[in-house]
Amino acid sequence: MTEAELDYKKRLRSMDDILHQISRMDLAENKEGLSDTIPSLLKSIGNYTCADRFYLY
Repeated sequence: MTEAELDYKKRLRSMDDILHQISRMDLAENKEGLSDTIPSLLKSIGNYTCADRFYLY
């Protein structure tokens, strides 16, 4: 498997993780469930974009 194929699979897996986290947000029954999901979603987005930090205003 070439490096490009491995990179593609990694990015596809990251996008799948983001979509999964968004689905979990929709299924959250209370604030605590939502509060647990948001940091995980932000981490998934950071992994997908190769960001090492973010700023929330």
